[in-house]
Amino acid sequence: MTDDFTSLERGLCPACGDAAETFESGLSSGWKCTNCDWSIATANSITPTFDDQSYDVWLEESPVERTKKIAFVAMLLAIDIKSARSRYDSEAPLAEGIQALEVKKLHKKFKAKGLGIRIKPDFPWPLG
Repeated sequence: MTDDFTSLERGLCPACGDAAETFESGLSSGWKCTNCDWSIATANSITPTFDDQSYDVWLEESPVERTKKIAFVAMLLAIDIKSARSRYDSEAPLAEGIQALEVKKLHKKFKAKGLGIRIKPDFPWPLG
């Protein structure tokens, strides 16, 4: 048919003219034809992996008792109890200037202990 990609704007395969659809798979995204074997892919830059924003993370309020929260902070951040207590009492961030993938890891660790986190600036990615 044609070797230019203007047909993709209309949702058509540039090779055979049949329907083309977008796909996302892991860190890849692209277009593929629903009829022939034509496809094109690139790195999917719309993922936390490519997010260069720095985030700060705080512990959210929860019904977990204070001493347990401090113990969890110490254990999960691999810091001593005195440092964990100081961070907790001063309401300082648990982590500052970290990347999106690290935020997701912290969330997973704290969630497993029944604790939530607050993230600034707003976190655009699912934490799941």
